[in-house]
Amino acid sequence: MTPEEILSRADLPEDVRQAVARALEDVEAERRSSDQRHRELIESLSDVVFSVDLEGTLTEVSAAVERVLGYTPAEMVGRNIRDLIHPEDLERALAGFRDVLGGQAAASEYRIRARAGTTAGFGPRVAPCAAAAKWSA
Repeated sequence: MTPEEILSRADLPEDVRQAVARALEDVEAERRSSDQRHRELIESLSDVVFSVDLEGTLTEVSAAVERVLGYTPAEMVGRNIRDLIHPEDLERALAGFRDVLGGQAAASEYRIRARAGTTAGFGPRVAPCAAAAKWSA
């Protein structure tokens, strides 16, 4: 039963309805606070931190990407990681991602195409982020 379904029940006493509503508000406020702390932590790192979905599409990218690759995070989100990995390194990088999908942490080295047309070497530590159903590297 969803919170909305609980709150809409006609047989729920008003004091219980109010207590449930307050609890839901508290949980939502804590989630927002936790999300904000997470964003602040990621943005304070000098390393590039990114998440991709199961298709390899970048869903989050830290601000450090601009210093390292020359792209803004907004330019990176929505792109597929396969399009950025140097073609000679693609199979090795994808093998690491497959390990992650199997529940194992992985480390590999591969080159990423930078905005300037150059490549930057990456040696990411990639680990599954099951709670968010994302890869995180």
